[in-house]
Amino acid sequence: MTNPSNLLILAVLSLILSGPAEEYMFRGVVQGRLRESFGPTVSIVAASLMFGSLHLFNYTGTISEIIAGSAVIVCVSLVFGTLYEVSRSLLIPAIIHGLYNAFLIIASYLMI
Repeated sequence: MTNPSNLLILAVLSLILSGPAEEYMFRGVVQGRLRESFGPTVSIVAASLMFGSLHLFNYTGTISEIIAGSAVIVCVSLVFGTLYEVSRSLLIPAIIHGLYNAFLIIASYLMI
């Protein structure tokens, strides 16, 4: 990366855009629709597996490293899904997801 300070901009964008947008899509739309037919537990697990599978292409390395990275995303997504079910609000998981992403990006910035 030619300008690492761009990561700080990315952290802010993640906090206000990508975290909330992903939560709207995967909790509000996917998990919400699945809950209507399958109940909360199946909807949380299915939405989290879908979310994790979309992140498979974010990782490089061996197949086991790629799967491990996506498995971490699935686990975090299970937490977001549970927060949504317990709170009945997208605001809580959206804020926490944005903060989580921003934290990871800022940690990357600090390591450069």
